Amino acid sequence: MVDGVRPIAYAIRPMPTRYLVVALVLLTACSDTASPTSTTTAATTMPPATAAPAPTTTPATSLVITPEIVTYEDLEGRFAFEYRSTWEATVDEFGDVTVWSPLSDEDDSFTEYVEIYAISVADLGVESITAEEFILRIAEQITASYDAVEVLSEAADQTDGVPDYGALFQVLDEGENRFLSYSAAIQSDVVYVLGYVGADEFHQHLTEAALIAESFRWLGR
Repeated sequence: MVDGVRPIAYAIRPMPTRYLVVALVLLTACSDTASPTSTTTAATTMPPATAAPAPTTTPATSLVITPEIVTYEDLEGRFAFEYRSTWEATVDEFGDVTVWSPLSDEDDSFTEYVEIYAISVADLGVESITAEEFILRIAEQITASYDAVEVLSEAADQTDGVPDYGALFQVLDEGENRFLSYSAAIQSDVVYVLGYVGADEFHQHLTEAALIAESFRWLGR
């Protein structure tokens, strides 16, 4: 741990993801092709009595199963959020929550994930800190950890009414691109960090990761 900042493996909420989600949804809406449907118009002329009845066909139907949305509530009563049932939520001994994306196939070498963790301001060794200052600490750590780092976006927003600050980074890790999206919000002198970490399927799972971020809410307020 460097100055109270978790290692890079710990990441969380996609703050700039809000803008990427809009593009992703629009792209999906334009690229998805619905199954063609046909309508049958009744003939206006009756066939001869000796004619065989026209064959009828029943259009094939496909069942689309939408993953169930599951609600997660923090064991300490601090926060809650929703996630897709196809993802798996785990909690470690520190109360850090990680929600893992499903593997696409047996060759999927990187599992995208969202994680939420908390660090008290006192444990950072400072009397006070802003969300933007905390994200700056994360940026400094990322810069020191990778040879190639690019800040794709950063912005201020809110997490369930509490001001936050987030940034999206692209890094080169052993020859492969990684995307690290972090956002921090301060509630009751505790820094809550949400992040989304991904590789080749980062954009593919963006909608599910954004569901967690957008549904995040404080409990007991």
